[in-house]
Amino acid sequence: MTLPEILVVVGVLLVLVSLAMPAVQRAREAARRLRCAANLKQWVTALQLYTDAHAQYPPLSNGMPWLPGPGAPHSFDYSPHTRLLPHVGLGDVFNAINFSLDVWEPGYVPLYSWGGNWANATAYGARADVFVCPSDSGTRQFRTPCSYRGNGGLLEFTWPSFNSPHDGLGLFAAIRITKSQVTDGLDHTAAFAERLVGSAGRPNQPLRDVRRFLDMYLHEHHDLERYVEACRRLGTAPAEHVGTFPFSGSCWFYSSYYYTLYNHAAPPNWSTPDCEDGALRGVTGVFCARSAHPGGVNVAFASGRVRFVSAGVDLAVWRALSTRSGAEPISETSF
Repeated sequence: MTLPEILVVVGVLLVLVSLAMPAVQRAREAARRLRCAANLKQWVTALQLYTDAHAQYPPLSNGMPWLPGPGAPHSFDYSPHTRLLPHVGLGDVFNAINFSLDVWEPGYVPLYSWGGNWANATAYGARADVFVCPSDSGTRQFRTPCSYRGNGGLLEFTWPSFNSPHDGLGLFAAIRITKSQVTDGLDHTAAFAERLVGSAGRPNQPLRDVRRFLDMYLHEHHDLERYVEACRRLGTAPAEHVGTFPFSGSCWFYSSYYYTLYNHAAPPNWSTPDCEDGALRGVTGVFCARSAHPGGVNVAFASGRVRFVSAGVDLAVWRALSTRSGAEPISETSF
């Protein structure tokens, strides 16, 4: 074979490879998305087993954090995931947790990526594949990342107070919630969804992080639409001029929107960076579902089914799926 013929053959092979690569990449992403959905299926199955055994959904607190006084539990308490560990094959990690302790070391400021009450270090230092979406490359940046978040509802406080005793109407809150309180139907109430982990300070990753602002009107009134608009305006500001939390989802052990919760204030894979009330860190804000999958996110519903929900889902429908008792009409064809 002459040199020109060899060059022609090599050129043809390169063209064929270049044509095949996108198909290979799509096939690999499809497989990763299926594995991600399988992980969510494990979590929602574990949730059903827990609820059947305890007659309630996992609480986000050991007590009543809105009642002040000595010994009141910390606002950042054990995640729903900690209660479900025995049902996802992590019973040894569950047995290493002393739930009678505050989740954070006394005096510790829970604003960083890793750390807590050292008596539980064996547990919160455990990494397992069931917490991690294989499509989220950012999970490699953290020791114990969490790709799957519990549904906290809409915008209202996850932690009840005298002014807001009923929380954001999601499936997880500091108050005890039973199946009978999910009056919208288990099949129409989100339990878990994906959320990308934080950037860990890497540049050009704004959609992974949470920006902070302080608006006293929103601090007092929690106006949903005005809150979302505030996020949209903040999203146009240069990142170096905005306070940012870059450790979102860095540890599966802790409650709060920082680590293991999300809400439906904004649509899936929203094109604007999320934001929060800078005075109430990790407690209220826009913390939307996000994934590395093209076109949408995997969502697990309280009934046990897992569906891929399009990023173009109607916002009213998406918000309705977040509430357990909002009485919003939803058809099966709407999402």
